Amino acid sequence: MTNKLQQYFPMIRTREEVLNEIESKNKLKNLFYEWTEENQNEFLDFCTGVKGYFSDKE
Repeated sequence: MTNKLQQYFPMIRTREEVLNEIESKNKLKNLFYEWTEENQNEFLDFCTGVKGYFSDKE
């Protein structure tokens, strides 16, 4: 399923695609599963365009 952001930026991958990439590479897989579930979800949200980056530095 594509989200609205993917309609304009087709290079943004789905959650499943990102997880498949992580699972296919041992280094990524080991690192990813060392993180808390909250950090894993935040990373996936960022990679899929669900959540953006916010910096309070000007």
